[in-house]
Amino acid sequence: MGLVQTLVTKGVKISVETFFQHEYSNVKENKYIFTYKILLKTIILLVYNCLEGNGLSLIRMAIIVKLKAKV
Repeated sequence: MGLVQTLVTKGVKISVETFFQHEYSNVKENKYIFTYKILLKTIILLVYNCLEGNGLSLIRMAIIVKLKAKV
């Protein structure tokens, strides 16, 4: 498991996991290779009007969207 950094901004959670690639790096020549796993999560709020007894009530549903990308 690599080092994970996480930031939440404007409703989006961004996590980046860093992996050092020993087999492709050459420390003697100051060449270092890393790979990254990036995870983005956002919450989308949907509002529905539902009949409840004599009046209307609002129901909120949260949908979590996960996007993964490897760079």
